[in-house]
Amino acid sequence: MINKYNSILVSPNTKIKDVLEKINQAPHDHLPPGIALIVNDSNSLLGIVTDGDIRRALLDNHNLDELVDVIMNKSPFTITELEYADKNNNYLSNYDDKLKTITQNILIINDRNQVVDILDKSQIIQKSIPSISVIGLGYVGLTLAVSLADVGFKVTGIDSNEEIVDKLNQGIPHIHEIGLESLLKFHIGKNLTVQSTSSQSDSDVYILCVQTPIDENNEPILEYLNGATQYVADNLSKNNLVIIRSTVPIGTTRTNIIPLLEESSNLNSDKDFYVSSAPERTITGKALKEIRELPQVIAGFNSTSLQLANNLFNKLTSTIVNVDSLEEAELIKLMDNSFRDLIFAYSNQIALIADNYNIDTSKLIQ
Repeated sequence: MINKYNSILVSPNTKIKDVLEKINQAPHDHLPPGIALIVNDSNSLLGIVTDGDIRRALLDNHNLDELVDVIMNKSPFTITELEYADKNNNYLSNYDDKLKTITQNILIINDRNQVVDILDKSQIIQKSIPSISVIGLGYVGLTLAVSLADVGFKVTGIDSNEEIVDKLNQGIPHIHEIGLESLLKFHIGKNLTVQSTSSQSDSDVYILCVQTPIDENNEPILEYLNGATQYVADNLSKNNLVIIRSTVPIGTTRTNIIPLLEESSNLNSDKDFYVSSAPERTITGKALKEIRELPQVIAGFNSTSLQLANNLFNKLTSTIVNVDSLEEAELIKLMDNSFRDLIFAYSNQIALIADNYNIDTSKLIQ
């Protein structure tokens, strides 16, 4: 047991009034206020008692001469040393609901269930916020990167174009989107940093947002996607989450991206890292608004991948739509694009017909 907490360690057979004295003395010893640790002879944690617990006990007609084990909390919120030390551990997602009920102290315990540290809730939450790299800073990637930075994530935007990187670092966007420039200027150098693919990355989450254009034969060009995937694979660590946001042919994530990640990183997608599909569905001119308001479609390679992606996007939007497979998410994105293309083509055709007859289409629509 770390010596600094010895003065607030008590046995379950200690009287409540003696525990209260220790709690009152704690701030003078530079220890966390308002808490005592109930331990056994080996200093293993049995529970805690706070000054609030004592006040409530007195209101319930307990008296100060009773033993503290009668009123102690036998299930305090704890996190293991390994969980807290591992920067890639997503333990916050496992405890999200319980954290909401914690008002102050969280205990860090070792493998002998001994308390080695007492932290404020805010320290746990800050450490648990994942760092995110957004690969590809075109329209899709840049709007997402600034949106993530705006809700408190630490974001690194990554692009292969050095000129774009230089401009963004000056707060100058290379695309037009309502509200983008002001958000970029506010967050650049703070929650948002920008670098080229020549630099290494050390993030918890990687989001692929690169373009997938088509060639003269209407076949998708996957060169940019493969390059971005290779970059992620070269930087991938255990417990990282990889999210595909680019438009891709059905099956690309499972048959192309995951195998490349596994082969180049020597990690296994079944146990070492997580993969999710969260297609972009915004429209030019309204992207920053729609990222926060549109339902986000999400699929995961497995249930953990799905949950981790849900936890991230829940910070952006209140509506998540989970689908059963990566392929379903990929198809939904293609359906969305195709439907918009059809509507635009139909509208243009009607406009041409109306123009031939000097008909005002805007008036017709109204």
